[in-house]
Amino acid sequence: FTSEMRGAIDSADPQFLVITLEDGRHRLTSITVPPHESGLASTSPSRATGAQEPRRIGVRAGPRPTQFAGALAPGTTDVYLLFVPKGQRLEVRLERVGRAAIVRVHQTPTGAPLNPRMPNGALVVSGRSSADGDYRIEVAHAAAASSEYLPYFLSVDVR
Repeated sequence: FTSEMRGAIDSADPQFLVITLEDGRHRLTSITVPPHESGLASTSPSRATGAQEPRRIGVRAGPRPTQFAGALAPGTTDVYLLFVPKGQRLEVRLERVGRAAIVRVHQTPTGAPLNPRMPNGALVVSGRSSADGDYRIEVAHAAAASSEYLPYFLSVDVR
């Protein structure tokens, strides 16, 4: 990092940085871009269409889940795609949102929920994949009356 970048990181709002301790060293594992002045975050849907391209993600092997950070505008949904081999246990956990957001996980293209007992979403969704394929992970802002961006952490674990 340049000295300007290090200064920006040092003075950044902590909700936009994820720093973990690995092998005795601090490691910056995720950066979330704050909302633009226009009111749209870089991951927010288009105002004109309401559509958003899913973000393809991968998870690292290891004892801890992979984390992703984001910020939802009111009434919006962030969408992720993850390939999961048949029979693997997938756990998706939404953190630091209280009850202001939910996560839904469905197999694509069938639309079958990962866990049939949680078709409408929850803060934690887990289950075994029924087939090789992509799973659609949706993080939805549930507090429709809110006018503020909602920062969140998404933890994804495949075993």
